[in-house]
Amino acid sequence: MRYTRTSLRVIAMLVACFFCAPLLIRAQTASTNPPPASKTIDVAGNVMAAKRTDHAQPAYPADAREAGTVRLHATITKEGTVGSLEVISGPPLLIAAARDAAKQYRYQPTLLNGEPVAVTTTIDVIVAPPDAASPGKPATGPGAAAAPGSAAPPGSAAPPMGPGGVPLLEPSVDQDWLKAQEAAASAVDPAMAADVRRLLAATGGRGVTEQLVAPILQNVKTQLMAKLPASDTRAQVVDAFIEKLKVRFNNDEVTQLLIPIFAKHFTRDELEAIVAFYESPAGKTYVQKQKEMLPDAQTETGDYTRKVVMPQIIAAVSDQFPELARPK
Repeated sequence: MRYTRTSLRVIAMLVACFFCAPLLIRAQTASTNPPPASKTIDVAGNVMAAKRTDHAQPAYPADAREAGTVRLHATITKEGTVGSLEVISGPPLLIAAARDAAKQYRYQPTLLNGEPVAVTTTIDVIVAPPDAASPGKPATGPGAAAAPGSAAPPGSAAPPMGPGGVPLLEPSVDQDWLKAQEAAASAVDPAMAADVRRLLAATGGRGVTEQLVAPILQNVKTQLMAKLPASDTRAQVVDAFIEKLKVRFNNDEVTQLLIPIFAKHFTRDELEAIVAFYESPAGKTYVQKQKEMLPDAQTETGDYTRKVVMPQIIAAVSDQFPELARPK
């Protein structure tokens, strides 16, 4: 049987289609099917604040009249950069400056099962005049903060605030404040002070202390990174300083500060009843379960605020304040 040149070409094309068609189909399927969505987890704002490695000071708008805090809902990429930003709350005149500053934030990557993942969280950006926002720079003019150790005059402004709403560090120890705290602790009845210590131990006092000092440590870290000259070891020096600072809070000094506060708000009988519950099996179970429920509670509360509360409030007041209805 003889084949003409044309028939050989037809046979070759049929063979090629027979063998190549499955490959083409698989390639087309792979190109049309989107890759699996990357994992994104929700993390509390104070937790992410402690992971921030770079901070930008917002530029105070020329037409603003007061300081304020803008809360943003943010997506942090798995590389630690800021992705999308949505406004949750804050003075309208300060929102643009807060967004511009937050876009420059950088974070340590968040790991899930050893792999970096994207994160949704909240960012609080404090927008204040330059005199109040610059670390270590004394405020000047009307409403300036009082000097360390002196009483603030009536109607004076609050101390300059840093990231997380924490007052900026002063260069020297406030001896008057320290003596006042020591006197307040000494004035508490020893038996009541012992009840406070038992209550803090039963309710996980160390965890409470860590939550209290987390924004303070982040504020210190931010200031040190801004003040120290850029070098290959700057981050290591700051991390070493923060670790030493953490040790200072893992002692009795913070408990001494809390004792007068508890004594002010509770009677001895109330403290004993509360301690008895938390030292019981039911109380111990509650403390443990509360720790386990906290991440879920933070996630649900954040979602409720962002997805339900804020849209309802914006819709309710947008007629009075049209700028709230403007597209982001």
